[in-house]
Amino acid sequence: MTAITSNLLALLFVAQEPLSEKKLSELIGSSALDAIHLLSTEWEETNYPLQILKRGDGYILTARDSYQEIIDKLYKGPTRERLSSAALEVLAIMLHKGPVPRSQIDQIRGVDSLPLLQSLLDKQLVETERCPEKKIPLYRLTKTFLVHLEDKAEPDPLLSASLKKLQEPEISL
Repeated sequence: MTAITSNLLALLFVAQEPLSEKKLSELIGSSALDAIHLLSTEWEETNYPLQILKRGDGYILTARDSYQEIIDKLYKGPTRERLSSAALEVLAIMLHKGPVPRSQIDQIRGVDSLPLLQSLLDKQLVETERCPEKKIPLYRLTKTFLVHLEDKAEPDPLLSASLKKLQEPEISL
């Protein structure tokens, strides 16, 4: 592997989005297409697990489809991420109160909960819905979270009621 192909590979590895041929050529000081072709040919011959693909106007580094099964084991397997006591407190508020505006969560906790709510949204433990009267977002537990919690927890009437409420069909008039 040459310094040019090594540099190209390093850039593609750390890039958060596809890099254009022009940008890559500027950064490596040589023809990006030549370097991509060289690496692609070598990798194809040796069944290397990585490949360089064109996406839109740029290029990305990705794993070959034949390695998807092993990659899925890493990303789709069970994950164990502990939640902070503050996150558990917010989840408990939602479990007890049902869909609730952020202002009420903040009032109960006595601190701003927006960063915590964003984290819970990112983890898909909570979701938002619009309050029809006030046009403000209400935060509620996701069905996925409640089902997972029900599987892991001791029988609990509050949890069962929350899950039953989520399973009821919504009626629009």
